[in-house]
Amino acid sequence: MRKTAFLKMAALAAILSFPFWPAQAAPEAQTHVAFAPVRQIDWWGARHEAKLREVAQKGSEIDLIFIGDSITQGLERPESTKLVAETFPGMTVLNLGFNADKTENVLWRLRNGEVDGLTPKAVIVMIGTNNSGHRMDPPEITAKGISMILGDLRAKMPKTKIALLSIFPRGDAAHTNNQQINALLPALADGKTIYHMDLNDAFLDANGQVPPDIMPDKLHPSLKGDELWIKALKPRLDQILAGPSAS
Repeated sequence: MRKTAFLKMAALAAILSFPFWPAQAAPEAQTHVAFAPVRQIDWWGARHEAKLREVAQKGSEIDLIFIGDSITQGLERPESTKLVAETFPGMTVLNLGFNADKTENVLWRLRNGEVDGLTPKAVIVMIGTNNSGHRMDPPEITAKGISMILGDLRAKMPKTKIALLSIFPRGDAAHTNNQQINALLPALADGKTIYHMDLNDAFLDANGQVPPDIMPDKLHPSLKGDELWIKALKPRLDQILAGPSAS
């Protein structure tokens, strides 16, 4: 128990001391599965290959990338795709959301070509709810996995601005874990190249709850939920894009 407590404290101290990890995983990346890049199941590989083809086809045209799990993949529903296109007119969008992804799966994708050669204006990152919901990873472990993702993105796209979103609220036992992860995320942003954004208030009613029509399964936004988070994202993204260029 004393050893476990020590490791948790050490991991938290590392997160607060360094805004992100370099693209090449440090030796400590082998101490937890959340830090070790790994593929998912068969359907996932097919989606990865499809995204590589999309990247090859669109290349320099891509202006905006969304990276995440099934919440982000949900933006590919026809109505939500239309919503994103209308909210960000003239911008070519790449959706890199993969159902059930955890931090280690995103790391694998980033290190296997999904953003290679791209120079978008911005990348939107939201990941971690499956770390907390599927495995109940300690918050500092998930936060460190996220910081490694940010490090990879900065190394591959140094001129791109990155918006790191707080994990959306959910209605199960992982909710408290997500809140604890979110408390660590502002320390990963520098306000110059990486920006932390908490959009969660957009989903809450007057009682601080997420209405069923916003997240029917208490996790994934409905079309109405997508409308709320894209609407909340738009002015904040416009603000960072209007600021000084990343360098």
